[in-house]
Amino acid sequence: MTPDVDSTIEVEFEDGRFVVPKWWASLPFLRSGEYVGGIRRVPFTIAEARIKVNNDLLSTAVRSGMRKAVQFSKGR
Repeated sequence: MTPDVDSTIEVEFEDGRFVVPKWWASLPFLRSGEYVGGIRRVPFTIAEARIKVNNDLLSTAVRSGMRKAVQFSKGR
């Protein structure tokens, strides 16, 4: 599935300017960037950002699974 213009943002990374999914903007590591000319600039490369996104998604999935397992064991 190819993202459309409404679901993407342009971000300036150390290694260039890339278009990424808009939901990346809600992740804490991207909030730390500054804006230059209306474009968010962050102090890391696109490869480092992908690693951070994958780690965040993995930890969120693990936490969600643990929460559901606890709720199931309590009979909720």
